[in-house]
Amino acid sequence: HLQRNKVERTVPLVHAIHSVDSYRLLSALEAHGQPVRAYLEVNCSGEAAKGGFPPSEAPALAKAIAGLAHVRVMG
Repeated sequence: HLQRNKVERTVPLVHAIHSVDSYRLLSALEAHGQPVRAYLEVNCSGEAAKGGFPPSEAPALAKAIAGLAHVRVMG
C-alpha cells in the first residue's frame, strides 16, 4: 500500500504502482506530474478489512481515469 505522503519520493524510483486503492492516492499520483503506470486494487469480496475500490464505484472510477494526464491505468 503506497501512502500519499510517500508519492514524491517513490514515483521516480518505480515503473508502476500496483496498489492504487483510493481516489485520494490516484489524485496524489496525478498531482505529482510525472508519468506513472498504475494498477487499481478492487475489493471484490466486500470485506471491510481489505482495501480497494468497491465494484459499485466502477462507473465513477472510469470517469476519473478518463481525465488523468499523468497516470496510466494498466489494470
